[in-house]
Amino acid sequence: MNIGRAVRRRAAELGLSQAELCLTTGISNAYMSMLMNSKIADPRISRVIQVAEVLDLTIDELVQRAEAESSVTSRVRKSEGGGLTGKHPASARWSKAPAPAVTPLWAGGEARARATRSCVGRAPAA
Repeated sequence: MNIGRAVRRRAAELGLSQAELCLTTGISNAYMSMLMNSKIADPRISRVIQVAEVLDLTIDELVQRAEAESSVTSRVRKSEGGGLTGKHPASARWSKAPAPAVTPLWAGGEARARATRSCVGRAPAA
């Protein structure tokens, strides 16, 4: 079962961002990120209920969507031959593609505020 994908898909259907979900549920950005990226194997039911309410779903509807997401994912993996194909992901670092632009945390002013802004949209104290 994949609660994270179901949450992400329903939020997209409603036009809600992760930050908006954080604000309306009171759940931290870090926890919401882990939930939406399926990094939490067994999320707290109280938090799942909070998210379901904001997404205008019952817990049963959210679970049904999560089960549907899982069955689609497993069918896709089986049709692709099951397992990784192509290069190993770690080999990507040796490619000749330019590195993505990253704002260093030591940067001052607005660049630092953007890089360290939390889910609730507050800039860190100077």
